[in-house]
Amino acid sequence: MMFDDLPLDLESEILSRVRATCLKELQTTCKRWYSLFRDPRFVKKNLGKAATHVIVDDLGGWIQTDNRMSFNGYVLGYENNKSCESYKILNFEILLSSPAYSLGKFEIYEFNYDSWRILDGVSPNCFLHFDGVTLKGNTYWSSSDKEGKFILKFDFTTKRFRRLSLPIENNHDD
Repeated sequence: MMFDDLPLDLESEILSRVRATCLKELQTTCKRWYSLFRDPRFVKKNLGKAATHVIVDDLGGWIQTDNRMSFNGYVLGYENNKSCESYKILNFEILLSSPAYSLGKFEIYEFNYDSWRILDGVSPNCFLHFDGVTLKGNTYWSSSDKEGKFILKFDFTTKRFRRLSLPIENNHDD
């Protein structure tokens, strides 16, 4: 029996038991899985089956998971300074248990200092639609909130988020 012969709900149930880190590697296997892994119902089911233990990540930091519906993400960037490029990692937690997805805790790791630092007062209060894209040391996400869509930028030099407006959509049938 081929995996393609399985009913979609059984396939979804099997894949919901796979760790999220492994799913990331599988998302390019086929279009059906790519769509499935982006479905909020699948994400909720997968996170509901996640272990609630202390996890050690590859960078040596400790993350205490709990029963909240959340997952962590990392992006790499650098301070865009002509004298030196100081590489950094932004760790963020996305909370899925609130009515609208929101971003929670933010930490930044600075390679020059070999240390993590919690960033206070930087939450952009929005939903990130896709993985971030890094350009010239800063990271950008397609984002939205109750007022509309925009590009969200994280500046590794200022350690702040900034919203960038999208071009106005033309809804005319000309």
